[in-house]
Amino acid sequence: MFRRRRNAAPTQVSLPDERKALAERYTIDAEEAQARAARAAAEQAHREAEELAHRAAEERARREAEEQARREAEERVRREAEVQARREAEEQARREAEAQARREAEEQARAEAEAQARREAEEHARREAEEQARREAEERARREAEEQARREAEEHARREAEEQSRREAEEQARRRADEQDRLQAEQEARAEPEELETVASAPNGANAEAAEDLPVYAWLRKVVPTEREEPDWTRELVRAKETREDDSGGT
Repeated sequence: MFRRRRNAAPTQVSLPDERKALAERYTIDAEEAQARAARAAAEQAHREAEELAHRAAEERARREAEEQARREAEERVRREAEVQARREAEEQARREAEAQARREAEEQARAEAEAQARREAEEHARREAEEQARREAEERARREAEEQARREAEEHARREAEEQSRREAEEQARRRADEQDRLQAEQEARAEPEELETVASAPNGANAEAAEDLPVYAWLRKVVPTEREEPDWTRELVRAKETREDDSGGT
């Protein structure tokens, strides 16, 4: 029987040797199988280890990715929160600025309205004062004019009364003088025949001188018209006015 050793040329063996070789071959095969099993187990273990390592790496990578994603999400949330907070702060600042500007505008408008109202009140007061002063001046001027007119009227009335009194006195004096002249003329007329008789009985020269001394000649000299005086236009004006007043009063 031939037996082939590993990595050797086949050799011829006997039956016991064959059995021995078979046993050895079985042993070798068992060892090889065990070795293969060990190698397979080792390989399986290696693969499982690699798989575990791979899984662990994947898990670690996943966790790192999740952590990175979480950090990025947190960073994004933080940034968004900061942006939101900044926007809210800006919006708050804008609103406060608008409110401040509105308050300042309202305050300025109120101050301008008060100033305008004050100016209008001052202008109104000034106009009222000017109007009051004008009315007082007009009233004073009116009173002064009335007082002046009253004084002038009184002065005119006084002058007219004086003129009237003067005319009445002159008229009375003229009437008295006319009455005296009339009485004297009557007396002289009664005495004229006696005087003429006296003159006729006297010489001629003495008659002429005596006749000139007679009262009748004196009376004749008085009644002889004198030269006409120039008219007094002021007196004529006063008389015309008195005539108009008498006519209006009689009417």
